[in-house]
Amino acid sequence: DGSIRLVSDKERIKSVYQYKKNLFTFHLFDLIVNEFTLSYERIISNGKIGLQIPLSVGFSDANINGFDNIDNKYYSGLNLNFYPTGQGKVRYFLGPGAQVGTGNYDVHYYQSTTVKAETFFFRFFVNNGVIISPVPDMSLTVVGSIGVRYLENPDENHEELKTVGAFAFNLSYRF
Repeated sequence: DGSIRLVSDKERIKSVYQYKKNLFTFHLFDLIVNEFTLSYERIISNGKIGLQIPLSVGFSDANINGFDNIDNKYYSGLNLNFYPTGQGKVRYFLGPGAQVGTGNYDVHYYQSTTVKAETFFFRFFVNNGVIISPVPDMSLTVVGSIGVRYLENPDENHEELKTVGAFAFNLSYRF
């Protein structure tokens, strides 16, 4: 119709990067280490902070347990993700994460006998990742983490603190 509309830079940025603030995530890589993990993340503070709550259930007593020597029965926790540049198609994030759970731990006896015993554990990680959002409703995430794990060591009746790492490849639905 010939009319002219002036758009400020703020309006243009909002329309291009209008990403939804809730993410429901399936952790694909955890299937390889015999776990089924889902998480929920809420993006707050203009897209710069995310609060994520994972819930994981182990489904096998096999000796495939990822980056740790515990076969997880279940765990949950809280991750605090900082997105320095906010939300967009490709973004970096980092932040602390904590997990609490139970699992089976290999107990070694002096006669070279190994049995599995149930133990409580606590993990603290520093997460670093990249989230890719090719479309506004879906995201792919790659996360590498390093941290420490505390557990009650059943074979020596003392606590154990150990350095651990983790890797995740996730698929998220944004709503």
